[in-house]
Amino acid sequence: MQHEKQRIALLIGNDAYNDSPLRNPVNDARDLGEVLGHLGFMVSVVANADLRAMKQAVETFRLKAGPDSVALFYFSGHGLEHEGKNYL
Repeated sequence: MQHEKQRIALLIGNDAYNDSPLRNPVNDARDLGEVLGHLGFMVSVVANADLRAMKQAVETFRLKAGPDSVALFYFSGHGLEHEGKNYL
């Protein structure tokens, strides 16, 4: 019998920006989380997180992931590119 791999997902949706709020990122993250939960993923949804909260969520996610885990990371919101590097 084959061992089933742990499935984990971190979904971040940020839409409450002061200058240019978005309409769908938090709803998209929650909707995706519902689907992934039905597929057997342990899901963590983070909504409207500041930098500190996102870093903490990513670190917690990293610590949960084992060497045989299936890990999915999703971000929806504004990003930034500077000198060829992308930032969330």
